[in-house]
Amino acid sequence: MRRYLKWATIGCAFGAIAAIFVFPVWQAWVYQFQTLITGALAVFAAHYTVRQMQRSDQKSDERHNQLMDLSVRPIRLKVNRSVFPMVELIEDALDDIDGWRRRLGADDGAWFLSQNAIDFDEVVRKWHAMVNNEQLQIAQDYYGGDMVFALHRSKETARDVLAMLTTIGMKLVHRTPYPDDPVWVKEILQLDVQKVHSHFAVLQEYLGEFADGLRKLERDYLKPAEFGGSQDSVLAWIARHPRLDLDID
Repeated sequence: MRRYLKWATIGCAFGAIAAIFVFPVWQAWVYQFQTLITGALAVFAAHYTVRQMQRSDQKSDERHNQLMDLSVRPIRLKVNRSVFPMVELIEDALDDIDGWRRRLGADDGAWFLSQNAIDFDEVVRKWHAMVNNEQLQIAQDYYGGDMVFALHRSKETARDVLAMLTTIGMKLVHRTPYPDDPVWVKEILQLDVQKVHSHFAVLQEYLGEFADGLRKLERDYLKPAEFGGSQDSVLAWIARHPRLDLDID
């Protein structure tokens, strides 16, 4: 439609010019208002020039955005692989950790642990495997210092709790002559349960910080428009790390 309008305008302009030499009345009218006509044409020409510049700038911006998308795509792929589905698994685990921590902190925490030893063993091994999942290492170049430290402490704490499984299991099997006596179980396991409770608090704290860091990566790199971030933040990061290898394994 715009193309037809453009050529129609050009045709009308040429027709008006030709009419000057054919129709004396039209010629006299043009001579009388030539200043006004010249000004109007100048305004039209300026408007047309501005419109062309705007279209050119728009195309340039579109091309710039395309180049930015291409440049940050390797980063986004790495971040996506580390964030999903790990952040959701970690957030679910945080709820479970909080539940176990609260239950073990109760007066009958030792008895509860003795009665749920199999479940305890299962969740601890699951959490240990989760924080050591290689998927979390894919985007480690984009982790801030706080995230790196939080993940490190989470791994250490999960490892320590995993090591306690053997001790607790041995006490339940070999050192508890009265496994159905809550008082005796509490006396044997109370110290270990207190340690586990303390470790769960640490694990919950640092794993929560790490999960918050993953969500921030999601906002900054994967959902710029929805969460108010921008691709410029990604490019600024690249500018500070010009030697970064962006290849995706």
